[in-house]
Amino acid sequence: MGGRPDPWSIPPAKPQLEALCQEAAAVARSWGWSADQISVQRVMTHAEAAANRDGRVMHDNYGPVIWGGTGERWDLLQLEKGGPPTGGEQLRERVRQLLSVEAASGPAPLQFRRADSMEARGLPLATEIDANGSSWALATALLERYELPFQWDASNRRILVGALDLELEQPEATEPASPADEPTLTGEPLETTDGGEALLASQPTDFQAMTKAQIVEFCSTVYGVELDGSQTKAELVEQATALETQASGSNEGINDSADLAALELGDALL
Repeated sequence: MGGRPDPWSIPPAKPQLEALCQEAAAVARSWGWSADQISVQRVMTHAEAAANRDGRVMHDNYGPVIWGGTGERWDLLQLEKGGPPTGGEQLRERVRQLLSVEAASGPAPLQFRRADSMEARGLPLATEIDANGSSWALATALLERYELPFQWDASNRRILVGALDLELEQPEATEPASPADEPTLTGEPLETTDGGEALLASQPTDFQAMTKAQIVEFCSTVYGVELDGSQTKAELVEQATALETQASGSNEGINDSADLAALELGDALL
């Protein structure tokens, strides 16, 4: 209500009140509240809070005059001109109904209206627009765009952000363990042989899942090559992949980090 001198010349619109109740229900839901917990002790209008209607008397009563206050705050005392002074309870009842309906039927499925795109870090990012006009993007696409390491935990259907160093709980193995003399296929270099030649894993390293700093550190530690960290991630991934390819496909002439450091990488070397 914002009209002057008559506040009812600009009353609260029905869509505004509906959106207000939906937002209140969403907050209550996120806090684990059920419909029967929506009371004046938990959810109040400004008029009710000013008049200490929750019974806690936190300050002087500056609420509506009909409640013994000085009349400075009377927001949503009434929801319509000439209506009863029970605006707060009417709104709470709407919130209760929203929570009760969802509890009975479950949350409504997300509905997308059309595909769209937005700019993120100077590049287009594919999005979908929902029925409320909000934009949605794949979490993994956003994490990759902002170079945040992540891992998909399939057993719990969740994304672990910044947790590449964590070991997820694995189901019990159903196949016999590999003999001790067989190399383990991992993303890390294995023990060196008696001749000093490093055995590299046959599985390619997932540089795309690393941050730029992790790629630079990996190449420095494993290959003895210092990459230029000011480059884009795409450039670092390309150079790190080239290093790994050359290392895995090399013959006995490349036996240590000094040999790898001599590989031609153009401007990538510091």
